[in-house]
Amino acid sequence: MPTLILQLPLPTGTEAPAYDYVLSPDGQQAGSHGHAVAAMLPAQGARHLEVVAVLPVQALSWHRLTLPERVLRGMLSGRTEPARIRSVLAGALEERLLDEPDQLHFAVFAATPLDAGDTSNA
Repeated sequence: MPTLILQLPLPTGTEAPAYDYVLSPDGQQAGSHGHAVAAMLPAQGARHLEVVAVLPVQALSWHRLTLPERVLRGMLSGRTEPARIRSVLAGALEERLLDEPDQLHFAVFAATPLDAGDTSNA
């Protein structure tokens, strides 16, 4: 399957962003590559094209949280609604965030017992 890999730029707010890209004909080997604004990216409208976006490390932040057991069980079981989960996360992170929580994307994973005891990369 053809794959378009885009490196997302940090927002500058001044002009339309341009993307570094690699287009792979089979998803295994690199094909063409370049730098272009969105309208000029290759494979526009191609069917069955997989697109992979790579974020710059400066756009990410990692925060380790300890949530109440009841909240954590609800999140992991899928019984808690996404809006409720987002509200709980925003509340737990509010002092650590530089931006408003409504402007951010949250990705959550549960630590395994082995991860919970490992503080070497905290």
